[in-house]
Amino acid sequence: MVFGPCLSHEQVEDIAYYIGLRRRDLATLAGARPLNLSRFLTACKPVSAETENLRRIYVHNYLMWLGSYGNLVLQKTGQATDDLLEQRRERLSPARDISGRRKKTYSVGSISHQLVGKMRRTLGSRMQQASPDEVHQFALFFSSMRRNELWPKNGDRALRNELLIKLLLQTGGRVSELLAVKDTDLVIGKQMIQFARRHNDPDDPRKYEPTLKTYDRQLRLSDETWALLMQWLDVQDELAGHNPQTFLFINLTRDPRYAGRPMSRVAVDQLIRGVCVAADIKPFGAHQLRHLYVRELAKTASDRGWTNEEWRKAVTYLLGWSLTSHMPGLYMGETANQEADMSMKQLWTERGLEVR
Repeated sequence: MVFGPCLSHEQVEDIAYYIGLRRRDLATLAGARPLNLSRFLTACKPVSAETENLRRIYVHNYLMWLGSYGNLVLQKTGQATDDLLEQRRERLSPARDISGRRKKTYSVGSISHQLVGKMRRTLGSRMQQASPDEVHQFALFFSSMRRNELWPKNGDRALRNELLIKLLLQTGGRVSELLAVKDTDLVIGKQMIQFARRHNDPDDPRKYEPTLKTYDRQLRLSDETWALLMQWLDVQDELAGHNPQTFLFINLTRDPRYAGRPMSRVAVDQLIRGVCVAADIKPFGAHQLRHLYVRELAKTASDRGWTNEEWRKAVTYLLGWSLTSHMPGLYMGETANQEADMSMKQLWTERGLEVR
């Protein structure tokens, strides 16, 4: 895709098919071709629709970038013929917004149409979904509780858990980003935490290594959270010994096989769900706290009268989104819809009509 024609329709269809296989099956295919490929593929179980859709988006974004980068290479090397560039323009045609609709339209025959224009429908997990009110209630409950009341059996674990949840609420970071943070990512002089890209980190023993999805960034922490972080570092030094490459969040189990190893995402989700149970809220996943952070940020931007450009610049950096992401518009639109709904309720109430 860099030095010649884009991937053919057949090649993209092959990619779309293999995206739906489980990692174990993909690893088998990468290692050696089975003697009977058809029988092997028939026995393969597909991944969930959510996983497949995420993979489609990741692969699609990479292929589109690779093709666009290739156009620049071809132009600089003088190999950009009219026929070749026309073919690449058709295959790399981006999605177009439809006025009045959230869905996008994709040019037939483009890579976008083949990969993300045919996303599988998802039902969504009840465990993962939560209303904005429920997530806000979670934050209020957590801010009013003492950590030893939530986790009374182990003071070190209570300290770690409180710090982890506060960082999720205060930074809007993805769980994978926080779990990849090392002691060296703390900017002591500026009271900041850094989310850094370290794919295939040789220091990470986890089977599914958490990684940064998009861009590096540094985020400032409050005095209270920073003081909590310093307390945890003292505890961590006693538990694991001083090692600047230590992951910030480690297991505190007594089992020697796992003690001191970095936490997994499953453990964080279980932690969040435990707090939900204590708060008498329907359990949800940790990623919902990121949504809460963006909603609060969007409300602040609206209250302060930020322009769309000011909002986009701030939120793409703070959340680590790409410059072409459509997410900033969705959240700002959601805030506008909520304000409009509140205005209508107020109007009907003033006219003596009952509104729920």
